[in-house]
Amino acid sequence: MVGPALKKYAKSHGLTVSGGYAHGTLYGYRIALDDGANLKRMFLFTRFSDEAQQAAFDAMLNDGDVVTRYRIQSREYRDNQIIFVFTDKIGTMRLIEEFADWLLPQLERFGAAQDVCSHCGGPTAGGGTWVVIDGLPYYMHESCLNSKTQVIRSSEEREKEELTGSYLTGFIGALLGGLLGSLIWAGVMYLGIIAGLIGFVIGFFAEKGYRILKGKEGKGKLFILIGVIVLCVVVGTFLGEYFLSMKVIHEQHLTGFSAWDFLLFAIKTSADVRAEIVKNLALGLLFAGLGVAGLLIRTKRETSDTSIKVLK
Repeated sequence: MVGPALKKYAKSHGLTVSGGYAHGTLYGYRIALDDGANLKRMFLFTRFSDEAQQAAFDAMLNDGDVVTRYRIQSREYRDNQIIFVFTDKIGTMRLIEEFADWLLPQLERFGAAQDVCSHCGGPTAGGGTWVVIDGLPYYMHESCLNSKTQVIRSSEEREKEELTGSYLTGFIGALLGGLLGSLIWAGVMYLGIIAGLIGFVIGFFAEKGYRILKGKEGKGKLFILIGVIVLCVVVGTFLGEYFLSMKVIHEQHLTGFSAWDFLLFAIKTSADVRAEIVKNLALGLLFAGLGVAGLLIRTKRETSDTSIKVLK
């Protein structure tokens, strides 16, 4: 994500904003920046000529005054790049600007190469390509990008061929687990409570059932879980209404018909009952969605192909 302050910085320093990053060249070095939750990141693409010079560079950055002054939360080396994470508070973008103006001009004396490919580490001579792979920025030769893409896709194809299990058994397991969650949902409704935690329980049991019956870990898993969760929320809501009908019959000493007949009669004749069921169903779906959002995001991440987006 690129916020207003970072966009302003990018515009004033000739950086391009695309793909969720501000990226370009500063003092001869390729950099990318983005905003996150209470943090900002700078990706600096370079490599050191030897370990001794990198050690000297690290010693300079490990100085407590540097870390504190520029709010550096962490630093990581990966794929011919250095990732700086800054604690984001008021004024952090100004400090990042000062940090870049302080750090980049002196990189050369530590043997840090300019304009390098993040894949092979070789010089790009300005002919590299910006790309975001699974949400992270890279700058590399087009040939390196093609090679990396081919390796990633080949690996994904092998993984798909090696997938075991069945969507059918996975669906059965998810349904059984989800229905168990529905019973809990109905019981909680009977007690007069609707909680997002129960939505998570439905999703948890559905996903657990999918795994126990060895469901296939492919793209279909996400759609199965979403469908089962929605279905089980509906089932749980109507079970809850059924249990409430039993309670009314018992408390008012009504005889001559079942709880199900009582519920159907109430739905047909009372607009208030229909409105209450629709409200409970909507709240159930909302809370279930909130409760299992993390689970579904994780499942999507686990079953999706690697995202590769070339930036303009």
